[in-house]
Amino acid sequence: MTVTIKVAMRKQSRRAVDNRGHIAGLLAISVTLTGTVWADTQGPPSLTEIIVTAQKRQENIQDVPVSVMALSGQELQDAGVRDIKELQVLTPGVTVTSTTSENVTTARIRGIGTVGDNPGLESSVGVIIDGVYRARNGVGFGDLGEIDRIEVLEGPQGELFGKNNDAGVINVVTKRPSSTFGVTAEVTGGNYNDREASASVTGPLGSISAGRFYAGYQRRDGFLNVDTGPGPNSENNTDNRNVYTMRGQYLLTPGDTVSLLVIADYSKRNESCCGAIQTADGPFYGIINALASIPVLGGTPGATGIASPPLALSDRQAFANQPVVQRIRDMGVSGQLDWDLGFGKLTSISAWRDNTLTAGNDVDYTALDIVQEPANEGNLVDFKQVSQELRLAGKDGPLNWLVGGFFSNELLVSNTAIYAGNDFDLYLSGVSSGAVGPPNFLLTTMLTGKPPGSLFVPGVSGEADWYRENSKSYAAFTDETYSITPQLDLTAGVRFTSTMKTADSNYVSPDGGAACGQLLAIRRWSGISQVLKISFSSPWGVQPPSIRSLPASRPPSL
Repeated sequence: MTVTIKVAMRKQSRRAVDNRGHIAGLLAISVTLTGTVWADTQGPPSLTEIIVTAQKRQENIQDVPVSVMALSGQELQDAGVRDIKELQVLTPGVTVTSTTSENVTTARIRGIGTVGDNPGLESSVGVIIDGVYRARNGVGFGDLGEIDRIEVLEGPQGELFGKNNDAGVINVVTKRPSSTFGVTAEVTGGNYNDREASASVTGPLGSISAGRFYAGYQRRDGFLNVDTGPGPNSENNTDNRNVYTMRGQYLLTPGDTVSLLVIADYSKRNESCCGAIQTADGPFYGIINALASIPVLGGTPGATGIASPPLALSDRQAFANQPVVQRIRDMGVSGQLDWDLGFGKLTSISAWRDNTLTAGNDVDYTALDIVQEPANEGNLVDFKQVSQELRLAGKDGPLNWLVGGFFSNELLVSNTAIYAGNDFDLYLSGVSSGAVGPPNFLLTTMLTGKPPGSLFVPGVSGEADWYRENSKSYAAFTDETYSITPQLDLTAGVRFTSTMKTADSNYVSPDGGAACGQLLAIRRWSGISQVLKISFSSPWGVQPPSIRSLPASRPPSL
């Protein structure tokens, strides 16, 4: 359920309002009032002209030889679409999904898209916002503010939009500054304690300039319930919302033939995302629940680490003893110069963008502390991108021509850290022994002499890898349309692209592989007697759950 309150205020000229005053106000609560004036005699019905930029120039959608779905700002507002992920409700051919975080987002058009959590993968669905190419799908999925229109181009678009857009392009155009003063505001509330507010103001900033500023905020509780086990996670729900966005635009028009548009935006998210619902037991659910519920193993009577059998999906139950965190900062500046030279129109788009994600998750997806993915600089993805595009387009008789060039310099930094948790030694022992017989939760202790929690040191043993990638891309392209007859056009185009990527990958084991080294050393050990009997005094003062005799000449495989 959603309740929306909208307030709009617009100042009009004296001639437009006559004696009705200077300011018109509107207050609506989920109600739309529409007035229509009909002439005495109506002409034949006609199609509304829709202008799109699918070929990087303004054209009637019916004259574009590309499969395009164009959605107006009013259609998007009526459907409650604020970002590209919500676009799915209006475009059946588009699907958008996220996995471990909102930045790991995949867009598909007609079922085609690039799938994978590797941030180095470039999407086959391009996202263009106000003429600026977004390096990855995830960095384009935020509150877009006031939208003028969204165009979904289906099929390969590599000629005009680049080498990676084999499945299609999502082209977003936000509302431009207006020379007429106007203010809008909207407040929305919904279930899961959803609270949203946004406001914008636009108007002249002098005789030759205008501006627009938008600010939006959303906060919502998570819709997945979380069993946190012994912690340290204290949040009993996940997949919430806590985001704010600001976008400012400045339009300078010193003459009828020249305009400069500068756009700056900043958004920040501090959320818990993304959890997962259990759909299967797995072969070792018994070991997990034994560790969660047996006090001698550090468990709590009656506790579960994972459901068996799995709960219904409608229960929306997740398990995470470690915090599930995503902190995203996205910002950028762009400038677009349009200059009518008479014989053609010159367009220059310069942009700088920076997107940073810091994420943490419980990657064992149980209430046990088996492995940890902390939310710090050890788990960080950062994109920095500088791009420049130049286009010159014109019309010469029956020929519509366009030539252009594109440059992009992208720096990707990716850090990945996963460490052993407090229950890792016990879990490893139980799984290793349980694969061939009854579980022995002290197997690693018996083999190495290390008490549980000291072989694979929590927060130390594991991986702390980091990657650096630099990508430089140059492209030249042209698109020509020749009108053979008023009803028949011939379009041809070509694009040349050169890309050079350099990468530096570093794989780091913080403990130097000490724990694995001790276990691997056991393989080289042999004894004289056929049977080695081991006794162990439990540090908890009770008999361990399982003690087995081990052949001296052949330690168990791990």
